[in-house]
Amino acid sequence: MTNEDFQKLVLKELSTIKETIKEIPNIKGQLDENTQIIKALMHRAEELDAKHEGLLNITASKESISRIDTKLDRLSADMTFLVRKAAEHEDDIRNLKLIK
Repeated sequence: MTNEDFQKLVLKELSTIKETIKEIPNIKGQLDENTQIIKALMHRAEELDAKHEGLLNITASKESISRIDTKLDRLSADMTFLVRKAAEHEDDIRNLKLIK
């Protein structure tokens, strides 16, 4: 290889390196943009997590209220039964007193 061929080869390689170096600022800009997008996505994910947790609490509250309503309905039915039985016993006592 002659000296001129070597110089041409070195110049060609230098030209390639210069083109690569010119692309570096674009890569840095793209990296900054990607970083901003990722931060925005992370922030949005945190907001959605908070909303999801709030919905879970609301759902749990509605389920609790539903369970309490069911228990109150059962208690109401039990109270109605007890009142009816007490009235029947009262009638039986009155009838027994009348028989004497």
